[in-house]
Amino acid sequence: MRDLEEAKRQDFLDALYEEYPAGYDSESAWWECIKEGLQQVDRVVPARDGGQIWRFRTTPGRVKRISYDD
Repeated sequence: MRDLEEAKRQDFLDALYEEYPAGYDSESAWWECIKEGLQQVDRVVPARDGGQIWRFRTTPGRVKRISYDD
């Protein structure tokens, strides 16, 4: 994604699912896991409002802080 700067769901599936199914029986279940992970990456801009294009930020966005004060 970094090299192309943007990708669709199907691009991820075509490039990765067959070789790295990670134990998921369906592309949909696999994608839900991948999508959740991508949403946590600072430089990834998720597809919005029913859109399909995921984008890679060439410069870092805001750093997400994690609190361990529980």
